Amino acid sequence: LNLTDALERRIDFTTDEGKEYKLRPAGELPTIVVRPRGWHLPEKHMIIDGEPIAGGIVDFGLYFFHNARRLLAQGKGPYFYLPKIENHLEARLWNDIFILAQDLLNIPQGTIRATVLIETITAAFEMEEILYELRDHAAGLNAGRWDYIFSIIKNFRTRGPRFVLPDRSQVTMTAPFMRAYTEQLVR
Repeated sequence: LNLTDALERRIDFTTDEGKEYKLRPAGELPTIVVRPRGWHLPEKHMIIDGEPIAGGIVDFGLYFFHNARRLLAQGKGPYFYLPKIENHLEARLWNDIFILAQDLLNIPQGTIRATVLIETITAAFEMEEILYELRDHAAGLNAGRWDYIFSIIKNFRTRGPRFVLPDRSQVTMTAPFMRAYTEQLVR
């Protein structure tokens, strides 16, 4: 609801003291990029075959259904920031969802654009495959530093002292494994 209100410029508020809050002029507003929940987060209020569906599908579907045409009429588009992608198969699933949604609403293919947040070691090894799977919908990749470090710890925690990281304040973007990750991302 708040995103639709923002697109319709219906967000304003006046305090009891008379202070007004309202959106800046349309030309000064940033582009809205929606971040749906990751695949691992369920929507407990929507059940199919006794199981909750992925919250990200609900987030995407509601926003796209209610706002895609409005965005196109404004000369904009539905843009998404996809978190927690683990591999190219999850990117393929998003691409299939994008294709279906555009077909169902009679919106041209490739209208949806998505940036993928690369925040796991598995996704880092499949960056090119992720971009390929999203093809016409890919806007780019972005680095998720802290979750990437957590993914390294989680995936290699049983590998012994060779994989123990120093204090997190010392794990900067200049650490060799972090530099390699970001250089691959922008390659």
